[in-house]
Amino acid sequence: AEFFSNITAIAPCGLVLDLGHVWTVYRYSGAWRNQSLEAFFEDFLEQFPLERVIQIHIAGLDCHPHILTQVGSERYKNPPDWIDAHEASIPDELLMLLAWVIREPRLLNLKGIALEVDNKQIPLICREMKTVLKIVESFVPVPARVPSPDTNLQSAASCRVENVEPPQETRDVLIRQYREYMALVNEVLSGRLDVPSQWDTEMNKGLHLYANKYLPYEILSWGGDVRVMFPNACAILDQYGISLKQFVQFWFAHPRSSESEYDFFLLKIEVFVEFIEQVFPAASSLVRQEAEFLAQGYRLASQGPWS
Repeated sequence: AEFFSNITAIAPCGLVLDLGHVWTVYRYSGAWRNQSLEAFFEDFLEQFPLERVIQIHIAGLDCHPHILTQVGSERYKNPPDWIDAHEASIPDELLMLLAWVIREPRLLNLKGIALEVDNKQIPLICREMKTVLKIVESFVPVPARVPSPDTNLQSAASCRVENVEPPQETRDVLIRQYREYMALVNEVLSGRLDVPSQWDTEMNKGLHLYANKYLPYEILSWGGDVRVMFPNACAILDQYGISLKQFVQFWFAHPRSSESEYDFFLLKIEVFVEFIEQVFPAASSLVRQEAEFLAQGYRLASQGPWS
């Protein structure tokens, strides 16, 4: 929440509030050991710039197929090891968060609520859509919640974009937060870090679970299975004993900015080509051929029959 407050202090942008990601922070930061989900969310909302939220996303959560949920004896029982799983059911916990946040008076610029479904079964989509509509139906007609001049994003943009330079102190804070996150993930993935000095054993378990199971899955499988996307390049890596785990480390070791619209599939293609060129240059031509084939097919599929 503090990170996004710093961002909105220097950039006239809108935000997407993903309730599943709030759960992820609650679960894997270890906050659940000291707070109930309700108490955590209340503290979160107090710091989060809700006046900048233009979309709320809600989706299913589920455990990784290889993870067994452990039940602890702490005051607040060990929550399930959930993470985003759009094909799964939306848990009651997230529906509770949705019902809570839409009643917040600072939520002045909300334009829509997205139910993320992807591969979810259609009957389940219909049932959950009814549930979500029932939660928000009293808030759907929003004529009284017109943004005031002080909170209107377009007005803020026209007033603040020109010649805006964030204070050096704010820039330093954002850079430090990001670098600390990147360093932590890289050290856990590489096995150089066992227990972060500032975390206890239980919190460290959550970190290792997230870094060693979920993050690799999101990079290697979610939004496009790398082995399916690049079968020939991956076959060469296997032949020479180069693990795809190195691609996960490469991903987080090379932060980048993008001037084009963000597309995770195209980004994965781009970064994998860079990875192959670094770890096995002899396969550069091959991986570029596969990348071009993927990009062309993706563009054609995205155009649709109406283009």
